[in-house]
Amino acid sequence: SITYEFDQVSNDALRGGPALKLPGGVSGEVYFNSDQRKKLRLNFGTWQYWGNENAVRTRNYWGWMGYRPFNAMSLSVNPYYTLRRNELQFVDRMRFGSEDRHLFGQIDQETMGITFRLSYSVTPVLSIEYYGAPFVSAGAYERFKRITDPQAGPYRERFDEFDDGAIAYDPENESYRIDEDGDGSADYQFDRPDFNYREFNSNLVIRWEYAAGSTLFLVWSQGREDSAPNGRFAFGNDLQDLFRSDARNIFLIKVSRWFSL
Repeated sequence: SITYEFDQVSNDALRGGPALKLPGGVSGEVYFNSDQRKKLRLNFGTWQYWGNENAVRTRNYWGWMGYRPFNAMSLSVNPYYTLRRNELQFVDRMRFGSEDRHLFGQIDQETMGITFRLSYSVTPVLSIEYYGAPFVSAGAYERFKRITDPQAGPYRERFDEFDDGAIAYDPENESYRIDEDGDGSADYQFDRPDFNYREFNSNLVIRWEYAAGSTLFLVWSQGREDSAPNGRFAFGNDLQDLFRSDARNIFLIKVSRWFSL
């Protein structure tokens, strides 16, 4: 399928500033589904977006594999991967004199995640379900700019991109200094916005119907998260760092009992 999106006006892109006119674009999706009656089922596809003026480019790829070796068990794996470049990504809002400066940058973001699911009925009254989902996303910024005329007709007239003489990176403070008036001193500065975020969530549920209408649930939930301000994506290394981080574990027991009156 192919969809065309017209230019639009966003009331929240400037985070409290005036409305910003954003370019439209074209998106397309292609996907494949295998015979869902089979023990092994495969689905995969891609969604692509091409923004007008080369303002945005998104590539998303996904897959799904389900396997049912026998009626009592089912497994599935759902990986996805996204590459996104957005020329107008909000960074910060600063004051220069008596005026606001709405700062944007070009972000190159890479995201990958996998969802695992398992369901197994050990007996008619005892079942096990598992869900696990690691997720990694990293974004690196460059080509910083300030919005000057948010609803100008020509796209390139809506912002002013800082040249090398107006912006300088301060590695000691991990921030960017802006010399907007060209007098050699910083007029304002903002923190380096690059990021690398990792997250893992899982749930293990054991359900036992120990009597007719009466059930015992044992639940183990685990969550992990980690981050770094580097903007570098390396899925394998990121997962290692994630699973070295501290885990938040929650254990629950729920019992329901049916009484006949």
